[in-house]
Amino acid sequence: LISLVYYEEPYRERATIVLDNHDRALDPGTLDLRGQYFEIGYGYNTTSGDKYSLTPGLWVKSQHAYSSEGVTICVLECEGIWMLMRELRFLVMAANVVTLILAAAGYTNCAATDVGKQVKDDNVEVGRLLSYDNTTRVWVFESASTVASGSAMTITSGTGVGDADADSTLERGSLPNYDIEFGGTQTIYTLIRLLLEEAGATLDALGDQDDSIIDTYMPFFTVNLPPLENITALIGDRLIWMTKCYLRAEASKQFKVIYPQISDAVKETYYSDQVPYFKEYVEKRNLLIPNDIKVYYKQDSATGVWDATALANPGSATDTDEITLYTTVRQIFLVPNITTQDDANLRAAAILQRYKAETLAGRLVLPYHDCSVELYDKVEVRDRRGV
Repeated sequence: LISLVYYEEPYRERATIVLDNHDRALDPGTLDLRGQYFEIGYGYNTTSGDKYSLTPGLWVKSQHAYSSEGVTICVLECEGIWMLMRELRFLVMAANVVTLILAAAGYTNCAATDVGKQVKDDNVEVGRLLSYDNTTRVWVFESASTVASGSAMTITSGTGVGDADADSTLERGSLPNYDIEFGGTQTIYTLIRLLLEEAGATLDALGDQDDSIIDTYMPFFTVNLPPLENITALIGDRLIWMTKCYLRAEASKQFKVIYPQISDAVKETYYSDQVPYFKEYVEKRNLLIPNDIKVYYKQDSATGVWDATALANPGSATDTDEITLYTTVRQIFLVPNITTQDDANLRAAAILQRYKAETLAGRLVLPYHDCSVELYDKVEVRDRRGV
């Protein structure tokens, strides 16, 4: 290894690796590394063996052979799973998506935990359950073929049970549009999990990282109407944005939800006058703009008319301290599918929280590489220079 430059950023990982190639063993024509998946481990070679911490994985996207007088090297340009998900459109139609109405007799309600599990047609798994409506006894799920009337339908390790009342019909997600509507039956957390599974990744259990939105609010969420959307945009620009949480890629194609709070423990502390030292630190504080968020909600999808009561009482979140510092700077958001003021208030609070997170910016330079730091860690800098 001659050099390694690895960037971990929100919604992107990338690396440039330069390797010695004096024996030409790494020429693309000799050893083709394109498409190879790997994980970089940082650490030490100790008397007890190698001790290291793995980073989010990368794929080799391009391989260069460079030759000049006295120099033969191989350069690998690599990118991580966020970039893979930018390249993957959300085509839930690897199997067609079908709609099935089940008979009232013998019907057992689905539960929220059934979403994402395998639907069985006469005890044969056909595809994942995407959404359901227990009132109308409608299931929407993946299936490569028509489910016949009278078929006994169950869900692997789930609760939903019933008999097909008629042949299944193709959902709007059929080719070529791939559009599919998730109609308020899955939480944001569940939708993110389903999206990550499309990229071969998994989502860790939420644990104590619940912001009271991500695993509670069930959005009406239409995919690919239009255009065909990539998975990173669906997660980063639409779903996570509805919450106060962030999403961190980790090794083994795992993802973890992070809900930053003031009460969080400090993960790393750096000092100007003791170990571990920092070399340079720059801190910038910005005014909070906007500092007043209003969310208008509850629009009739048929008439386009907004509910009068909701218009008079929009979702709201403000920062009075920042308003006192400057002036009121209001930003309006229209979210027609939110139906309650409580949800509108939560959305406004989530939006304002994201703007607040951008008021403090910092750049910390260390004289060494600290492999313990992870994205979204809480870091403390203690600077006694000039004191």
